[in-house]
Amino acid sequence: MSLADSLERAASALPNDADGIRPANGDPDQLLASLDVEAAARVLAWLLVNEPEAGGEVAARWAESEQGAAPLASVDESGLPKAGRKGLRRALHRARSRGITIERPPASEPIVARLPEIADDIEAGFVSGLDPRGARIVHLLEPNP
Repeated sequence: MSLADSLERAASALPNDADGIRPANGDPDQLLASLDVEAAARVLAWLLVNEPEAGGEVAARWAESEQGAAPLASVDESGLPKAGRKGLRRALHRARSRGITIERPPASEPIVARLPEIADDIEAGFVSGLDPRGARIVHLLEPNP
């Protein structure tokens, strides 16, 4: 699939941004010039989700310019599939290696799952030494049989 076809599908899926997408006719630089930052981020996010190869191509091209840094930084990668995240991270790395500063919003704190509390506590545990076959016996002593 060509980039122009992918952008046409993006224009059909994002009707509010279609007037800025269609005149670009497959040119990522012209697409960036015709859209504001929020619209460019929406289009890039849609491409990375639905057309990861085309989205990676657009992101890579935008990583070469200062104007492309803002839409790249504003795309939330948590909702992207693996291929889309990979393309976005590659473009961000390319922009940073060129000396373009990209300020990403700080990542939220990860949610850590906790194990449920155990109703009965273990009173004692005994572990035997290794026997010649390499086996070991473990005894757990609980107050309730």
